[in-house]
Amino acid sequence: MYHHNPTETAVTSTHPKAPSATLGGRTHRLALLSLLLVVVALASLATAATRGVSAESRRAADSAAVADSFQDARFYASQALGFFDEYRLHHDPAFSAAATEAIEKVQRVFDRLSNVPGHSGTMADLRAKVTEIIATANRSDRLSAAGRDKAAQRADQTADRAAQAGIAEISALEETAHQRSQAQLDQIRHDAHRLGYATPIVLLGVLLLAIWMSLVLHRDRRRMARLATTDTLTGLPNRLGLANDVNRALRSDPDDSQRSCALLLLDLDRFKEINDGLGHEYGDELLRAVAGRLRHCVGKADTVARIGGDEFVVVLNAADAAKAEAAAVRMRATLCRPFAIDGVELALDVSIGIALASDQPDDSLNPSALLRAADLAMYAAKEAGGGHVRYTANLGSQITDKVSIVGQVRRALDHDELVLFYQPQVSLDDSRLVGVEALLRWQHPVRGIVSPADFLPAIEDHQIIDRVTHVVLTKALRQMKTWEAGGLRTPISVNIATRTLLNASFPGEVADLLRDFDVDPSLLCLEVTETSVMRDSARCARTLHALHDLGVRLSVDDYGTGYASMLYLKDLPIDELKIDRSFVARMTEETQQRVLTQSVIDLGHNLGLSVVAEGVEDAAVCQALRASGCDIAQGYLYSRPVPAEEILAWHTPESTVDIPLQRGVTELAEPA
Repeated sequence: MYHHNPTETAVTSTHPKAPSATLGGRTHRLALLSLLLVVVALASLATAATRGVSAESRRAADSAAVADSFQDARFYASQALGFFDEYRLHHDPAFSAAATEAIEKVQRVFDRLSNVPGHSGTMADLRAKVTEIIATANRSDRLSAAGRDKAAQRADQTADRAAQAGIAEISALEETAHQRSQAQLDQIRHDAHRLGYATPIVLLGVLLLAIWMSLVLHRDRRRMARLATTDTLTGLPNRLGLANDVNRALRSDPDDSQRSCALLLLDLDRFKEINDGLGHEYGDELLRAVAGRLRHCVGKADTVARIGGDEFVVVLNAADAAKAEAAAVRMRATLCRPFAIDGVELALDVSIGIALASDQPDDSLNPSALLRAADLAMYAAKEAGGGHVRYTANLGSQITDKVSIVGQVRRALDHDELVLFYQPQVSLDDSRLVGVEALLRWQHPVRGIVSPADFLPAIEDHQIIDRVTHVVLTKALRQMKTWEAGGLRTPISVNIATRTLLNASFPGEVADLLRDFDVDPSLLCLEVTETSVMRDSARCARTLHALHDLGVRLSVDDYGTGYASMLYLKDLPIDELKIDRSFVARMTEETQQRVLTQSVIDLGHNLGLSVVAEGVEDAAVCQALRASGCDIAQGYLYSRPVPAEEILAWHTPESTVDIPLQRGVTELAEPA
């Protein structure tokens, strides 16, 4: 898997709002809203109960007022009856007037009670009875004035009985009103008593509900915090959880000047191949299995975290350099044992970077700095082909320089400062041009032409090399098309970096470029080193077969300098071998070198491959190669790498490919 730029690695104490955290916030708001609604509902019930008591109180007051009015009516009626009795005894008009006034007061009370619901009919009956009593009393006066004493006496008795009956009825109504008022007051006292008990119960319920909601919210917050700091796939701490654990480890003994905390960053090699080839289900299961093995490699006080992709971090407490490196060896041995995932046996390797807290400056000791140091060390371990590397200040400066070069190359790509020079390849049989090799140069705005040796080693394992390769192929194929339009049809060889060769999408990019420029695929030769091929032979083989299926020719560059077995030559679709200059340069001086060169030439021919000798710089070497049967030569004897327009000088009207040798090039320069 491609490893990101080590300068971009950082651990911060902040965490972006994740969906789980947002869900937790919504849960909290919903819980608070529910509690608020319950409180409002209970308050509404209490208010309604209070309003009911208030309404009952008003009805009781109304009943008491009715009872008082009946009491007044009874009093005035009794007064009127007494005044009539005095009037009959003394025949004093003053008593008659007083009785009449008392009766008017009774009538006014009746008028007032007529407006009370439920009493209008009763008051009408009472008014009628009062009118009848008054009429009877008046008839008694007339009979008495006429000298009819007995008749007047009978009328008085009738009026008295009617008056007494009316007063009794008013008394009954008064008693009824008092009873109703008393019953309502009793109900009010009962409701108030019950409300007095209910209020603390309601308040206690609200308090308990609030406590329960607080516990729920606290549990939810803890769950959200756990989710925010946990990798959901493996259950290990994630980047944020790692930062917390590293901070705790660094603060565990602030007075300890030795600071024995160690951080190991592990990157799984070949994981991307497994994940892409077998599917994410296998990749996820493999990551879980790796997490399980790592847990068994550390102590309970140590931390294992997954910070993304195929990267794991182990934090060792109380670990010096020796213990950290021993742990790295142990972890690598554990992870290099095959994994059985759903019946499929999978093999991994791992690159480990080690950073010790004791190696960090006091003013920059924090989780971010420690992880960045481990990342730089792991980056160096990857460049070394795996294993583990411990961070040092010198290592940091070296990688920082590389990162700086990467930035400069990125700027060069943006400003189209990368250019191609071309070195002719000449047939040793007939001394004519049979192809050119495209060699990259950097047209720096200040430094001028920069050799690829000054920048390619720093970027060959960085993702930017894929962009550089694309630019080189684009420029080479565009130049091929231009030459072809001018009558020069010649193959162009382009060097391919290891990282690009391991990129599964590279054959598709080449196919797109061939189609875009409409050129013959056989005119494009892609050169790879045997070291590149053997770095991941299975993936490289797939890429090379896919390129060969496009019709592109393939060449093994610098053959003889690697450690590969010769068996891969017969299994891969190779068309050409290029003998490294270190063999060619001394073949006329050392018999052993001449024998080795002859062996490579014979091997290539026996496998049906053409053989190219690099670094041919004098005529004696040229003659020795011709005598050995070598097919093609390339070097300063014929031409240095030159701009594209100078290649046209090799073109003759008689042939599009056969061009005479240019002899006499005696000035040598640094090899391309």
